[in-house]
Amino acid sequence: MFHPLIVLTTILLYAGGLFLIALWVERRAAAGRSPANNPVVYSLSLAVYCTAWTYYGSVGIAATSGMLFLTIYFGPTILMVLWWVVLRKLVRIKHLQRITSIADFISARYDKSEMIAALATLIALVGVMPYIALQLKAILSTFDIITASPDTAPGWVHSHMGLVVVGLMTILTIIIGVRKLDPYRTA
Repeated sequence: MFHPLIVLTTILLYAGGLFLIALWVERRAAAGRSPANNPVVYSLSLAVYCTAWTYYGSVGIAATSGMLFLTIYFGPTILMVLWWVVLRKLVRIKHLQRITSIADFISARYDKSEMIAALATLIALVGVMPYIALQLKAILSTFDIITASPDTAPGWVHSHMGLVVVGLMTILTIIIGVRKLDPYRTA
């Protein structure tokens, strides 16, 4: 098995590498040569749907319910047929209203009501919490599996891994997701 610090270092290097790739793509896009404007990149980005919690969820449902786990994938697959119609309309509204979030999108329908935006934000936050908890559980379970060693007692990192992962997720969200709030401004 692996030492917890080696696993944590690998995770940090991987996340740092993803950040550097995103920064490189963003700078190339600002220069007018976006490598992200590519069907292969778009297709690979759809694989984000199959993250750790989806994998664990699908395996769990398949183990208990057989082929019923395929229903998880039918919805998104059916949506792909109508996606271009929906996407065109969403992009048009986004540009007209200068929308940056789902809360902006919903409140734009009601004259940019701040109360509606706050309510939409609260509902989205509460709605996404089970998925974040499931993702966290999958990460921690995997960490326990690959760092389990019968002959050594768990150290500080191993026993506080939940806090470490939540802290890293928060820091990466701030660094990557919130560093540019206005998508229409470059830099």
